[in-house]
Amino acid sequence: MKRISLVLLVVFFIETTVNSQDYKFGKVSKAELEEKYYPSDSSASAAYLYRYRKTAIDYFPGEGFRMITEIHNRIKIYKKKGVGLATETISYYTPKSDDNEEITSLKAYTFNLEEGKIVKVKIDKNDTFDEKKNDFYSIKKVPFSEVKPGSVLDIKYKLISPYSKIIDDLEYQFQIPVKQLNYQVLIPSFYKFNKINKKYFLNIFFGLKTLQK
Repeated sequence: MKRISLVLLVVFFIETTVNSQDYKFGKVSKAELEEKYYPSDSSASAAYLYRYRKTAIDYFPGEGFRMITEIHNRIKIYKKKGVGLATETISYYTPKSDDNEEITSLKAYTFNLEEGKIVKVKIDKNDTFDEKKNDFYSIKKVPFSEVKPGSVLDIKYKLISPYSKIIDDLEYQFQIPVKQLNYQVLIPSFYKFNKINKKYFLNIFFGLKTLQK
């Protein structure tokens, strides 16, 4: 799939921590694995060490505009109760009579600390599965392996969508704490956008700019 990069504008950015840390996918530190509880809430059974999302709108010759969303989530499991979060659920649009969204570049790992050494377990794509939720949406489930208290779960993927005029899933409150949240939305400079806050979500609507005489 060949694309033409456009001049883009960053329009949305959030970080929940002042002293932000760089989280490289597939690289987990001993400190992350050794952490016994979430510093701000010792009762938390799990926490997002990092949630990253970058959504960009690009033009693909012969296909038109596409919305490309890159996701990277890292979860720390502190207690046995948190092991229930060891399945990533990805919702994507699959209508019967229109173009489908597509999930690509999926990679996931479980990290454990065993006898002082970091053990990395790759999640096989054959272990993932898709379910049809309704006439419009499907769900991809990614179950992590060998998860226990102390584990760190790391996942990244891309969601490619032919629908590039609305982002309606910028969630910023979750059932578990978040150490660092990084959202970026990049749009062509000739687009205009409107933001609408809806409780714990942010909707962004796009359209072409109208030039005034």
